[in-house]
Amino acid sequence: MPLEISYRRYQLDIPHGIWPDFFAQFTEDNRGRSMALKQLDSQRGELALLRYTPLDAIVYDRLNHRSDLVVTVSDPQGMGEAAYGHRIIDAQSVSIITDEDGLIQACTVIDDSRTQTIISFQPSNILGHSPIPYPATHDRFQQSSLYSPNPRSQN
Repeated sequence: MPLEISYRRYQLDIPHGIWPDFFAQFTEDNRGRSMALKQLDSQRGELALLRYTPLDAIVYDRLNHRSDLVVTVSDPQGMGEAAYGHRIIDAQSVSIITDEDGLIQACTVIDDSRTQTIISFQPSNILGHSPIPYPATHDRFQQSSLYSPNPRSQN
């Protein structure tokens, strides 16, 4: 009898109070990973903004006391500098999806107009990049009283 492959994903909500540290570590761990960026909203539907582009950084920006996030991507030709930036204005919530090994597969940001911006990573074996699994690099967030992972199985 053949065995079926089990693949589980877990959703973790990231508390607002740790966003500066979380996104600094997120950027360090995932810089250069191939990613796609899309938006989902009730009026425009799904809008694909980027595909197969290396992540440069995600920066938490408190401009004018809002909670903005700026996603920048690198030049795909490997020049090493930011080639495009996308601002998420007044982010309200952030969640990530990890695989069962803790590797981040996607990050969803919901802004004040309920638009979802979804950053999804391509499988790491495509580019040979091996990012560090989430739990291994984020122990200080797990130890924080603000961090309370809420695993919800996403089969």
